[in-house]
Amino acid sequence: MSSRSGGSAWPYPIKTIVVLVQENRSFDHMLGWMKSLNPEIDGVTGSESNPISTLEPSSNRVYFSDQSDFVEPDPGHTVEDVYEQVFGEPWSESSMRKKVSPRMEGFAQNSVKQKKGSTAETVMNGYKPELLPVYRELVKEFAVCDRWFASVPGPTQPNRLYVHSATSYGLTTQDTQKLIGGLPQKTIFDSLDENGFSFGIYYQYPPSTLFYRNLRKVKYIDNFHLFDLKFKKHCEEGKLENYVVIEQRYFELLSVAANDDHPSHDVGEGQRFVKEVYEALRTSPQWNEILFLITYDEHGGFYDHVPTPVDGVPNPDDIAGPAPFKFQFDRLGVRVPTIIISPWIQPGKVLHEPSGPFPTSQYEHSSIPATVKKIFNLPQFLTKRDAWAGTFENLLSLTTPRTDCPVKMPEPIKLRKVAGEENAELSEFQEELIYMTATLNGDHNKSTYPKLTQNLTVSEAVKYCEGAFQTFLNECEKAKQSRIDGSEIVHCAKPHTPPQSKTFLHKIFSCLLWNEPDWCVQNEIGFANLRERRQREEAAEEEEEEEERRRMGRVRTKTVKKSSRQVIERYYSRMTLDFHTNKKLLEEVAIVPSKRLRNKIAGFSTHLMKRIQKGSVRGISLKLQEEERERRMDFVPDISAINTDHIEVDKETMDMLHSLGLNEISGITQVDPVPVQQNFPFTRRY
Repeated sequence: MSSRSGGSAWPYPIKTIVVLVQENRSFDHMLGWMKSLNPEIDGVTGSESNPISTLEPSSNRVYFSDQSDFVEPDPGHTVEDVYEQVFGEPWSESSMRKKVSPRMEGFAQNSVKQKKGSTAETVMNGYKPELLPVYRELVKEFAVCDRWFASVPGPTQPNRLYVHSATSYGLTTQDTQKLIGGLPQKTIFDSLDENGFSFGIYYQYPPSTLFYRNLRKVKYIDNFHLFDLKFKKHCEEGKLENYVVIEQRYFELLSVAANDDHPSHDVGEGQRFVKEVYEALRTSPQWNEILFLITYDEHGGFYDHVPTPVDGVPNPDDIAGPAPFKFQFDRLGVRVPTIIISPWIQPGKVLHEPSGPFPTSQYEHSSIPATVKKIFNLPQFLTKRDAWAGTFENLLSLTTPRTDCPVKMPEPIKLRKVAGEENAELSEFQEELIYMTATLNGDHNKSTYPKLTQNLTVSEAVKYCEGAFQTFLNECEKAKQSRIDGSEIVHCAKPHTPPQSKTFLHKIFSCLLWNEPDWCVQNEIGFANLRERRQREEAAEEEEEEEERRRMGRVRTKTVKKSSRQVIERYYSRMTLDFHTNKKLLEEVAIVPSKRLRNKIAGFSTHLMKRIQKGSVRGISLKLQEEERERRMDFVPDISAINTDHIEVDKETMDMLHSLGLNEISGITQVDPVPVQQNFPFTRRY
């Protein structure tokens, strides 16, 4: 991968900026109690409170506490919810025309209106520092910003769009039509590419950065990397790009936990993920050139005591939000946790309000592209918002890089005591990811598109998203091979053609090579038909289980099989052909409720890994299987290829050797060729 180096004229010591954006937590909720470790942090003391009702002067008040543990409910964080939380009164159509002071008094009141089990105690609580040991160590060793706000007082997607483009292009919530086309604004990725800098996106699920239309271009496909396969490798080899974006696991599965911190996901898994990323960066030969920023997209409905900025905030591109809000993007969202890491930063540093570039400037998500522009000396801002936002390069105050930065982070604490729920309802952001991937593989042309997420479970969503994204990647590879202009957007939509009859062999191979999402696209069937097919397959698997029980006296349940395939999909580069190694890996990456079930999953995973060496295994990405077989090809055979003890050749070869004077080599015998009949073996499928 290409990476531009600044040489002696480089104005800053940083050549790689790494960005990780976690999900839905406020500053006070995550880092407020860190004030006990560093009094300079504008955190909490326990005197902060909210009334149950802002309309009743004598209403009971709920005081902020430090009793957060595993948070199950997902508090409200729509535009209406945030308005009530910040200003203390319910939103109405006249609200946008009123000038109201942000009192930060409506969090408890809004929480009791939610239908998802949220309570005033849920939102008026934060974590003790010892429950977040990785953040505690990072806050002590590097810098924390206690004046970083979400860009929009609303949900996830608009705020994530600001991170890399300093605008949401008028988006305040889910907008299906905009998601279909992709958001068209220029991004920091485009600016970097235009000026000879590199960028890389390391994903674990289909990346949310593909909401930007420009990132769907043919020329950018090689900028996307599987996190589990490439991130640590690139760190070790010193091949990280100038701008690195890391995307999390946004879905909770039984075998693989989500690590994005979105309720009801365990923040302990988020701590483990941050630890993994930090330790890989710390041991990289690029460490002295790295700036690593961790922030959160928005506050997720959790309390924060610092008033949100409402004055002097510019609309980035003069685009107003849709009705009924018609939001003008002229105020920021709630304060979110932000930690900034580099060997050029003093330990225990606290970053407060910026000193410019304008009197009203604040730190918010647009500060990321603004700082990237400044460090890499890019010629233009993206919008009026990143031109206004504060930059944080002033944290790089040391004249030489520190050598005392910790190499290891503390072990995280697992807060969730039970396994994740694969049949849980989807969050709004998860639904948006499904619609985005459906758009990528062309399913937005189907009649089922508007109802795609109805009654869809998390596990079904994961399978669909990964299959749809793989279809998109395949189309990208075809476009590259066809030498299509790199600036072209990849489209998977296919014009409707009447069904054509297939030959007998075509039908046979269609069955052998069937893959759910691709099959759906190619044959234009609906999602309901996919479920019917899955039900028939499950019935066949049950018959297979019964036959296995009669024959072998043991049963591999659907849970075992499904979990094993998911573990291989996620961690196949770390899987081996050894049961005990795979069992240890399983203990590390998944919550399995019983030792017996863990052993069964490890055993069946090992069995599947061995099957992959022999041929394709159903239910696992064919691309990953090919990579696995290539990875295993670096071996020493039992018999050397140059062993000449016994070599059989045909008559023509023997005549050629005779003419060359090599027919005296011992061990060579002439044999008559045996005709081979071509067969089409039906490989057993798992």
